[in-house]
Amino acid sequence: MSNSWDWKSLLANKLQKVQSLVSHESLDSLAQDYLTLKDKIGKAVNIPTKDSGEGEYKDFYNKVLDVPGVIAMPNPKDDDSIDRFFGKLGRPKLPEEYKFSSSVTNKLKADPDFMKQVTTTFHKYGLSQDQAHGLLETLTADMKEYDVERELYLNLKTALGDKVDAQARLDQSITNMEKISESRAELKELMANPRFKYNPAIVEVFAGLDIKRSEKSGEPVIQTAPPPQVEEETDKLSTQINEYLETKSF
Repeated sequence: MSNSWDWKSLLANKLQKVQSLVSHESLDSLAQDYLTLKDKIGKAVNIPTKDSGEGEYKDFYNKVLDVPGVIAMPNPKDDDSIDRFFGKLGRPKLPEEYKFSSSVTNKLKADPDFMKQVTTTFHKYGLSQDQAHGLLETLTADMKEYDVERELYLNLKTALGDKVDAQARLDQSITNMEKISESRAELKELMANPRFKYNPAIVEVFAGLDIKRSEKSGEPVIQTAPPPQVEEETDKLSTQINEYLETKSF
């Protein structure tokens, strides 16, 4: 198409004064601008007003939420909406997925259920991974790392009394436990739990045993009582351990 003719003369007098129209050198240029503008209008996001219908609001939200960094306020009655909202803010999907550094977790081992309670609460109120870790790190900043064996030993020392050498008593108890555990696997498993190994009642039971090895089998034999009563003493020991386990949880 030839643009040698003056296409602007075909416009109404009022339009001939519109600079955005007459600035085009050709009709083709004007047409191209029109197509470009039409494409942009098609992609535009119309902000709904108080008079807009539900469809207009839905269309607006769907377009806006595609923009990186944009988050819609959740519907308090819609759990999925709440999960999406907190998920975009950095909250893990499940409470147990929070990750904490050893410098934090080592200070909280005194209560095995504490971390579960903490992470459940953090998740409920939407804390992100960084927020949860930062908060717990701040709260435990002045705490010392929990030393369960040290605390249990001090409890044992108090229970045995100042006149008793608690360390020597404990050492003897552990030595006897190790001897007996050679033939009793369940005892070896219990020894791995410091709350059993340092329990005053258990220490007293094991520390008071006189254990020798059988000349025939080489297995440990309790010699606390005369030979005819060895079996009786063994049964008594088993009974004391079982009774203790029935009343305590580890």
